[in-house]
Amino acid sequence: THSSARKLRRRHPRIQGRARRGVLKMPVTAEELANRPMKVTAEEMEAAQLPLEWRDHCAHILIPLNKCRRKTAWMPWECTDLRHAYEKCQYEEYKLRCEAGGVSSAH
Repeated sequence: THSSARKLRRRHPRIQGRARRGVLKMPVTAEELANRPMKVTAEEMEAAQLPLEWRDHCAHILIPLNKCRRKTAWMPWECTDLRHAYEKCQYEEYKLRCEAGGVSSAH
């Protein structure tokens, strides 16, 4: 099940050790967040007709997600892997913004 896989990852010593040693260090200051490179170019986002408010650091997932949605007529049971990946990316971005802003997140 999903919950047992999460518990295993949480307890896995290699992953925890990397996080403690700083190998998995994520940017935590506002300057570091602002200076991160985008994974897609502005031209690619424009070609995909992404609205300006959705052109963030998760756009590299949103572009194929929207293509899949259009191809499958927005059926909710289709494109689930891409949708979950996009939602996870958005959540991780939220947590980074909270850290950079000095706000402690609940998770």
